Amino acid sequence: MNVEHLGEVNATLPPILLPDWIREILYIDGSGDSVEITWMCEEAFPNASRVVLRPHDSAFYHADAREELESALTKYGVIAEGTTIPISIQMLGGFSVLMDIIKTEPANIVLLEGDEIAFEFEEALDAEEPPVEPEPVAVLVPEPMPVPEPTGQSLGGTNRPALPDGRPWNPWR
Repeated sequence: MNVEHLGEVNATLPPILLPDWIREILYIDGSGDSVEITWMCEEAFPNASRVVLRPHDSAFYHADAREELESALTKYGVIAEGTTIPISIQMLGGFSVLMDIIKTEPANIVLLEGDEIAFEFEEALDAEEPPVEPEPVAVLVPEPMPVPEPTGQSLGGTNRPALPDGRPWNPWR
């Protein structure tokens, strides 16, 4: 982000440095974009009662990092549904796991404060689904049609017996 350019736009306001993940959420490419920011205090958001998260990586499930995750989430302060946030988990050696915020209650933007928040987790995005075995399908085989007995005279004036495969005898074959 070009900090000098932001300072030139309005000399009374200090420049704001944003992490890359916030720039992506705001659709800012970081080349000196001017963005209007509305400052809202924490009283403007209701306290979260329930948050549903979906990790991008199933490595999150291989460690008992729930408590560490909950404390890391409180550092964000305010979260909104439909966003993806990175969370560094020390139990995984500082590995950063991306988390999709699927659902927040009681509103779609909530304050992560207090101990009364119920965190729920959906299946990870990279989780493999077990192969689905196809159900057996009954195949109906039609019964062969009976070959009608030849009647009357055939060309040549005599009736010949049918061939072994059931076709009528033809002297010109």
